[in-house]
Amino acid sequence: MGEHATEHEARRTTIGDLVYEAMRTGGWWTLPELVAYLGRRRRVALETGVSARVRELRHSPYNRTVVSRVRHGTSHLSEYALMPVRCRVCGLEVSDGMAPCCDETRPLSATGVRHG
Repeated sequence: MGEHATEHEARRTTIGDLVYEAMRTGGWWTLPELVAYLGRRRRVALETGVSARVRELRHSPYNRTVVSRVRHGTSHLSEYALMPVRCRVCGLEVSDGMAPCCDETRPLSATGVRHG
């Protein structure tokens, strides 16, 4: 029964969570590389679905990351990487919607980052 419970827990992890898990390790990822990563985690996904999950990383609950994309020449192959959100004032990495230089009284910007 323990093995079945472990398998059930693994299935509750969404493809979006696994894409985030892969990308937060750093480096640049192509869609085929992310599909292969999911395959190693026993999850089947198409590149179109993985591409949608990468786009979703720009939104909550992952809103403290920026997805950067680099396209290679005229090919349709792109690489994606997660970059931390930085404060527009001090340039420090934002944690929980606030940079260390900011305080609670300053308004949030359109990106959710507090600044002066």
